[in-house]
Amino acid sequence: MKSKFRHTLRKYTLPIGFIIFAIASIVKQIFSDSDSVVRADYFHFIAGLGAGLMFAGAIYKVIFRNDGNSPEAVKQREIEENDERNIRIKEKAGYASWYASLLIFVAMALVFIFMDYPLGYWLSAGAVVLHKIILLIFTSIYNKSM
Repeated sequence: MKSKFRHTLRKYTLPIGFIIFAIASIVKQIFSDSDSVVRADYFHFIAGLGAGLMFAGAIYKVIFRNDGNSPEAVKQREIEENDERNIRIKEKAGYASWYASLLIFVAMALVFIFMDYPLGYWLSAGAVVLHKIILLIFTSIYNKSM
């Protein structure tokens, strides 16, 4: 069941992202003159969310371009998702990306310090702390479940 949900999610990510991006852009253009009704920051955020979903959907389309809906393809996909080697590869890749993003946050904080931009520094330093807290939370959750 979980595999079917993932497949459906991958299938509709691109069109949903496009719809969100288009609606946010259209509404922003309609209400571009009235500052009291609509704040532009919200629409930029929503349009960015739609663009991110479009990007993720495009990546899914490239990665799973030869992925059919035949019962053999679905069965093979489930075998590959549950394969111990693939699970370990995803775990190691996730751990490496965690460290890479942590280093990026620290580098951003240092850049903001040298640029004398305190808001950027505090935001990136807060992201570093939040990053570590999220690791501790997930470590605790997985420690209890295993």
